[in-house]
Amino acid sequence: MKSSFTKPTMRGTLVMMAIVLGLMLTVSACQPKANSTDSNHAVNAGNEPQDVGEPYWFWTEKGYVVAKEGNRWLITAYETSAGGEPHKQAGWFTVNEKTRLQSETGRHLDPEAIPIGSRVQIAAAGEIAESYPVQGAADEIVRLGVQNDPADEQAPDRTHIAEADAVRIALQHSQEQGLIGPWYIVKTVFDEADYQWLVQLAGGEDAAQVETVVTDAASGKVIEKPVAENAAFRVYEPQANAVIGGKLTVRGDARVFEGAFGWRLEDGHFVLEEGHVMAEAGAPEWGSFRFEVELDRATNPVVMLVLYEASAKDGSPRHELMIPLQADPSIMESVDGIPYE
Repeated sequence: MKSSFTKPTMRGTLVMMAIVLGLMLTVSACQPKANSTDSNHAVNAGNEPQDVGEPYWFWTEKGYVVAKEGNRWLITAYETSAGGEPHKQAGWFTVNEKTRLQSETGRHLDPEAIPIGSRVQIAAAGEIAESYPVQGAADEIVRLGVQNDPADEQAPDRTHIAEADAVRIALQHSQEQGLIGPWYIVKTVFDEADYQWLVQLAGGEDAAQVETVVTDAASGKVIEKPVAENAAFRVYEPQANAVIGGKLTVRGDARVFEGAFGWRLEDGHFVLEEGHVMAEAGAPEWGSFRFEVELDRATNPVVMLVLYEASAKDGSPRHELMIPLQADPSIMESVDGIPYE
């Protein structure tokens, strides 16, 4: 019985080879590339990221430049989850000649045009060292809120400070007050009614320290939060329950008739020291004041600083503001037969 297969012709052989070759190319194209990743980085045999295509965007939300050390920039980001849990990121990034610095429209910016306080988006180049803060190199940094140059930054009025200025002032003030880093910008708000910037910061690795710095948008001066206040006085120093002994500095603002007011230090047994002060301005304006007191003895661990305005009618104290303080043990003593408690 003869076979149904016949000897193929040369033309048939060529057609068959073309079909097989086409199938092989199709299958090869469908296979994943070796050592590829979903973050647009190829990885070589040594598992070292190679920068190809679009860079890996490290930040999921906006971040802020909060410190600079030479060509190393500390950039942090802070957001709150739906459940109220804080999520934070912090990284030291090296900025070199390969780093692209630009505005949102793609205009080139010099490093000086992205100062501390700037809101940015960053793309990391290569590996990120898993320290805290993380460390790496910056592939691209885009300054947000700036279209062409820093003069275009979104601000309530170009003649007044912008968001980056308010953040920078808040960072400096918080660091001077002892807020430890890394520093995170929780939020910034412009209060149009009072013409103030409110910058809320968190500090420390766990971001547990949180404070709000209020800055006058016209002058750029920090508006301090008083330790104690009433209708006539705002006191910024000393802090309540501060331990005192020796020299005590009292600083604040007063809104009293002709700027004149009195003060005293008492410990429940005696008036230890007292005096009168003139503020720089009288009511209805607020006038700043500062004076120092030498305290070298107390008969009670609790000492009260009292500021008051004397009544124009009979001289009696009015608008008394009291700030509790703690006497240093070194100045505790018995006075006139009364032992300290």
